[in-house]
Amino acid sequence: MNISSFVHKTGLTCGGKCVTVLLSALLVSVIPQTAVHADNWIVTERPTSDPAPMVFTYNGETRVYVYCTQDKLTGFGSAVYPIDTIHIYSSDDMFHWRDEGVALDEQSCQSWVNKGAHQLWAPTVVYYKGKYRLFVSAVDRNGATPNDASARVFTATADSPKGPFIASNNPLYLSNISIGSIDPFCYIDTMPDGKTAAILAVRMGAGATSVHMAQLNDDATDVVGQPWVVRTLPTDGYKEGTWIFKRNGFYYLIYATERGGVRKETIEYATAPVPAQGTITSNTQWTYRGVILKTNSSEFTIHSGACHYKPKGESEAKWYIFWQGVQEPEIGGLRLFRNGVGRCVGIEYVNFTNANPPLIQETAKTSRGVGICRASIDSIQVDRYSSSSNCAVRCIQHPGLATAPNGWVVSDIKNNGTCTYKNVDFTPSEGKQFATVAANISSSNANGSIEIRTGSNSGTLLATIPVPNTGDLNTYKTTDYVKLTAVPKEGVQDLALVFKTSAANTFQVNWIKFGEETSTVIKTYGAVLDQSGFNFRRVSKNTFKIFCKENVAAAIISAINLQGREIAGAVTVRPFAWNCIMVDLNENRLSSGAYLLTIKNPGGEVNIPFIY
Repeated sequence: MNISSFVHKTGLTCGGKCVTVLLSALLVSVIPQTAVHADNWIVTERPTSDPAPMVFTYNGETRVYVYCTQDKLTGFGSAVYPIDTIHIYSSDDMFHWRDEGVALDEQSCQSWVNKGAHQLWAPTVVYYKGKYRLFVSAVDRNGATPNDASARVFTATADSPKGPFIASNNPLYLSNISIGSIDPFCYIDTMPDGKTAAILAVRMGAGATSVHMAQLNDDATDVVGQPWVVRTLPTDGYKEGTWIFKRNGFYYLIYATERGGVRKETIEYATAPVPAQGTITSNTQWTYRGVILKTNSSEFTIHSGACHYKPKGESEAKWYIFWQGVQEPEIGGLRLFRNGVGRCVGIEYVNFTNANPPLIQETAKTSRGVGICRASIDSIQVDRYSSSSNCAVRCIQHPGLATAPNGWVVSDIKNNGTCTYKNVDFTPSEGKQFATVAANISSSNANGSIEIRTGSNSGTLLATIPVPNTGDLNTYKTTDYVKLTAVPKEGVQDLALVFKTSAANTFQVNWIKFGEETSTVIKTYGAVLDQSGFNFRRVSKNTFKIFCKENVAAAIISAINLQGREIAGAVTVRPFAWNCIMVDLNENRLSSGAYLLTIKNPGGEVNIPFIY
């Protein structure tokens, strides 16, 4: 999707010292950019599947690294879910994902691997004994059939979470009988005595028979002894993938099941108490706990992983579950990828009850997904809405028409249709303020408008964007930027789009983008009072500290809007020292927007512009 990118540094407040204050608007320059967020898939330009999210601190930076497979779209013959590369994406905020490149490809594997099978499946990565260790499975070239019946687990190591990973010479020894092993997960357990143990969980047996576990040796390069079956799980339904984590004295084992026939997969889980000594063994008693996430009827594979992470800009760490789906269901004959085989990864929050053990609350797949969108730098992909009425989502086939975006758009719009998009951060960039907004749309005629509101469809109206005629519903253009009639309050809040039209289905919306504008400068000075006789510091959103050459008690202080009208009751004055007072702003009298704080006394007069 082509979006507008700006130089973003906004903020009109004075902090610990008096700084430049900005007010008058300049024009915004628009630079093309590509966005990849749509409908909760973290990547839309290529398929992603079998997500393995791991939190690593590397070179002083803590990020979530997602190791995933990528379904080939062409050149693979008759293989089912053909894969020959393991790809890496990373994020520090769970919203913006960086392509870190290929971790491992089939052609770089050792000679025992069938390098034409396109079956390099389901990775996980751990940091253990000074190395990043990737666990993955591939088809043995000497196997009877080129499928999971002859698959074997092997390892690859690297000095960085980004690789390059060097494949081991031989697969792990998992059994002395000829059955396949796929979907390896390595869990590094720190035991109560401080020692560590490496446990491997795999799906063993063609046709997804059961979860097996095994103990690994000291450097996690091979299996010690024989694998064991996790026998206390339900005996029916296990399909693929396993993932283990520990929380509040319990192990959690999550995995995918298939109940009720094909394309009825769910993510389910079990728990086991952490022992006072030791780690997971064949004697560990797992208790089945239920469903975490259900699939849609068109998504017949739902491999998952989980992590605990504190995103950049957020106050606390959260639990997340990553899942794969078989892209968006067909709408109007269109899919994200042309031949319909590509799987994609999405993310949802994980919440726990207060029970003992804490149980995982069942969650639902959403279009919005996770993370906080920053209005100062991001286009807001409104197809990832949190809730909607009188509108729907339409998939745009990748790579789509020449004028069409990749991904999804809001379509089937009727009058008063609404989509609400949660968690938008309206903190402006330093030295700027939000001033304009535009939308990327397609339309068959100039019939309608888009109301941009905060909170809900009855929230504060920020702007109204007229819908122009772009030619037809397959031609997308960005509207002119319109001036905001109100400035959004700083901080994280929800955004609502309300669609107005006299005829249904005449336009579609791809994204909206807020613009910021720079202002002229009014100088003040930190240690020396300016020529007006006043100096000030904005010590918080609602408080100014005012200094004066003369007795400040004689000052007359008021708040005036940009139309020149004084806002009654907007300020309260508190004495602080003979030449200093505190001025408190009344949040019940001020709405979002720009104002002047006017100060007069015998020593002079000054107007202090500020954004509220």
